[in-house]
Amino acid sequence: MGYELKNGKFVKSKELIGGEKYEARLKAKARQAKNLANLKIEVGNKIFDADEKSQQRMMIAIQSMEDGESTIWRLANNADESVSKYELQQALKLAAAKMSEIIIGDKDAR
Repeated sequence: MGYELKNGKFVKSKELIGGEKYEARLKAKARQAKNLANLKIEVGNKIFDADEKSQQRMMIAIQSMEDGESTIWRLANNADESVSKYELQQALKLAAAKMSEIIIGDKDAR
């Protein structure tokens, strides 16, 4: 399982190559998960956490708010600020697009 002697040269075995590919994929998945967990987006001058849990919170808030309504929201810098429904909608759109970009763009994690 390591190297094989072929035509007078040592070459990696199929098992070793397969193991290296598997390890590379695991590293890529870990990198992708870290990028998703630390995702932040900016709307105006406000920076929002945009990980999956934050996106769920945004959806719930948006669904429960009336047009033109605002709520207090904890931003990525831990400051509590007033944000409008429109700002949350924009943050959610950007977060979803950025999340797709991370997932689709990381071909090594497939």
